[in-house]
Amino acid sequence: YKGSSTGADYVMARYVPNVDWSLAEKARADVVVVVDTSAAGDESTHAIKTAMAEALLRALGKEDRFALVSLDVSPKVLFPAKGLAKADSKSVAAALEALADHGTGGATDLSASFDVALARTHEATQPAIVYIGDGVATSGALTGEQLVERLRRSLSTSRARLFTVAVGPHADHALLSELA
Repeated sequence: YKGSSTGADYVMARYVPNVDWSLAEKARADVVVVVDTSAAGDESTHAIKTAMAEALLRALGKEDRFALVSLDVSPKVLFPAKGLAKADSKSVAAALEALADHGTGGATDLSASFDVALARTHEATQPAIVYIGDGVATSGALTGEQLVERLRRSLSTSRARLFTVAVGPHADHALLSELA
């Protein structure tokens, strides 16, 4: 379209490819779920985090793989002992049981979770890390700038993507958005 002297020239085209998406190869998801199990928040907040982790893990397909990490004073891989587990119902149930047995307490070293979670995704095709918590660091890197820089360094050699789920009345939505 030729606009006025103050306008620009442009063309718009609509294209819909003729593709049978049911024949497309499905990519396997490799997910590390990090649940903030620090002392921050009350029982209801912890219950919401646990329910969110459960919903996420149960939504994975049978060919997908996962690991579950708790985060408080230091990150701890709760399930599986090594690598990533297939997201079948038995493995998901074992992971959720490990989370229930872990309990809550301590500070939150959010920056320490990056390397632990990424270590599980090195061989993954489409790695993702999902953090579930309030995003309030109380040990390790504390400021938003420090956390963003630490995450940048950690992700510089990885294809992983970070997703965040803000839980709790004092969740730092701005920081979690920035990290994601």
